[in-house]
Amino acid sequence: LEDPDTSREDLLRKTDTMIAEVDRMESLVRSLLAVSRGGPPIRRPERIDAIVEDVLERSRDSARAKRVTLHLTHGSHRDLPLDRTSIEAAVTNIVQNAIDATDEGGNVWVATRDDPHSTVVVVSDDGPGIRPDQREKVFEIFWTSKRGGTGLGLPLARTTVERHGGELEVLDRPGGGSRFVIHLPRLEGHDVTGSAGG
Repeated sequence: LEDPDTSREDLLRKTDTMIAEVDRMESLVRSLLAVSRGGPPIRRPERIDAIVEDVLERSRDSARAKRVTLHLTHGSHRDLPLDRTSIEAAVTNIVQNAIDATDEGGNVWVATRDDPHSTVVVVSDDGPGIRPDQREKVFEIFWTSKRGGTGLGLPLARTTVERHGGELEVLDRPGGGSRFVIHLPRLEGHDVTGSAGG
C-alpha cells in the first residue's frame, strides 16, 4: 500500500530507479547470452570506418554528459568480412569503457588503419590508465572497477573479436591513459574492395 508520508515526487523517483534497474538487468541478461552463444559470426563485406562512425555518433550524448571530446581518424579503406552487429557492439563497449574511464573534460581518440594482413582499430583515452596487473583482469567476466559496472562489456568485446579470428589487447597510452587495440584479420581471398581475389 502507498505510504501516506511518501510524496508524489518520491514515488516517481523510486519508480524511475526501479525502471532503470530493470533495464540494467535486461542488459545484463542480453550480455550473458551474447557471451555464452557459440557459433561462427555471420559475415558480410563491411567497412570498419563506417561502423566506427556509427558507434561514435551514438556515443556523443554519453561523451557530452562528461564533456569528453571524441576524436576520429580514418585510415582504413578495406572491406572486411564482418558480422556488423556483433563488431558494432564490441566497438561500442570499448568506446563506452574509454568514456567512463576518462575524467570530465577529457578525450577519447579512435583511429583505424590497414596493415598488410589486418585492419586495426585503436581506442585511446587520457584517463588514469590500467595497472599492469589488471590488464588481463578487465577481460574476465564480472570483473570490474567501475561502480555499477557489469564486468561484461570488455569480455564480450574480446569474445566477438576472437570469433572473427582477431585479437584485442590493452596497452598504455604514451602520455597517460589506455589504448585498446583491435586487430581484425584480412582473410585470404579478399582484396581491398571485398571481392574475391584471383
